[in-house]
Parts: sequence; structure tokens; C-alpha cells
Amino acid sequence: MTITQKYFGQTALEYDAKRRQSRSWLTETGAVEDFFRTAAQSGPIRSVLDIPCGTGRWIPFFQDQDIDYTGVDVSQDMIAVARRSVREDDARNVRILEQDCFQYLPARQDEFDLVVSTRFLGWWHTETALSLIESLCAASKKFVIIHLRVHNNGFQVGFRRLVKWPKFVGRYGAAVFRSWKEGRLSFRQNVLDVESHPRKLVEDHIQALGWTILERVVTKRLVYANVEIWLLQKDEATC
Repeated sequence: MTITQKYFGQTALEYDAKRRQSRSWLTETGAVEDFFRTAAQSGPIRSVLDIPCGTGRWIPFFQDQDIDYTGVDVSQDMIAVARRSVREDDARNVRILEQDCFQYLPARQDEFDLVVSTRFLGWWHTETALSLIESLCAASKKFVIIHLRVHNNGFQVGFRRLVKWPKFVGRYGAAVFRSWKEGRLSFRQNVLDVESHPRKLVEDHIQALGWTILERVVTKRLVYANVEIWLLQKDEATC
């Protein structure tokens, strides 16, 4: 399924309903809310960028915090759903923009106290994901919340998860074979670089940008990787 198929049309209308009761969705929600409270302990959070904002799952929470909210998404169908989640009696601090994230981010420098990006970095190859992380950090004055799949060197497979291999092969086998046949995959690489990123590479990149990984929460454990949400804080020397 392509990004266009996943986030436009009827899928956008049903997106939240199909996910909101899943364990990973609930864990993500709790993590983002807890991370916000952690960030707020260091000083007031007055503005947040939610990119891509999708159906606006975070809008009610941030409206409750009485801060300026900016949501950006390329899908007009997702944005239409997001706008319906805005409380009309307190809509003055909410701004939702239809724009490509790759076009919006480069122009933003130290503009928001908090930048949130969930269910996005996993769509891109590692090189693009690292570039996006750099842009997300550049847009923030203080804190960034990112959501990504990370693996250790080689396959991340525990004995208790070996039983999942049939499902894994059935779901990803054809894509892995095509990548290998086209010369984009060697047997020493992670099988799905497009979704899962090398943990140490991402950690080193964040450190080189002058940021610290303050907290982490695992939202889902897969055969080959963990899906995690990280709270990043800008180092004082970088501010």
C-alpha cells in the first residue's frame, strides 16, 4: 500500500476508528502525553507543531493545554477529519495547513517549543528519515517527539518471537525478494530498510545535531525491530 492509498479517500475517514483501540495506539497516546508533561517541567510549552497531523489525534490534548497548535498534512481528506476534532469554542489557537511536510519544514528554524511527528518516519529510507529528523529538530526551540522503527545491528530476533516468522515472511517476503533482485538489499542489511532504521546510526545522528534522547517508550515489538517513541531535548550548548 502506498502513502496515497493509506492516507487519502475512504481510508482517511476510517483511520482513527480502526486504530484507536489497538494496544500500540493507546501506548503512543500515553507516551506523547507523558512526554509533553516531562517537557513542560523545564518551562512553559507555548507552541507545538504536529507534522504530519493526520486526522488531528493530538488536537484535543493540546487544546486542553491552552497552547498554540499548528498541524500540517498533505492529505486534504485527513485535514478535513482533523478540523472536525477542533473545539469551536477554543479554535483561535489552532491552525491546520494543507502542505507537503518536505516543503514546509525547511523554512522553519527555532519556531516551536515542541515538534511532534508520529507514524511518519517509518515510511522513508534511512537517509531520508535522518534528514527529516534534522529538519524536525531545526524547527524546534526545545523539544521534539519522534516515532520510528529501529533495529540493532543485524536482525533483532528473540527466541520468543521466532514463532512470528511465518507471518513475517508472508507479509514481507515478496518485497524483500524484489529488493534483493534489484540490488538494493544484501544479506547483511536489515530486510526492510525502508521501514526500520539502524538504532546506533539514528542515535549518533541525533547527538551530532546537538540533541539528547531524554526518554523512550516501545510501542510495538516486531520480529526485526522495535517501534518506539523518543523525546528529544536540545542541548544547552546548542540553544
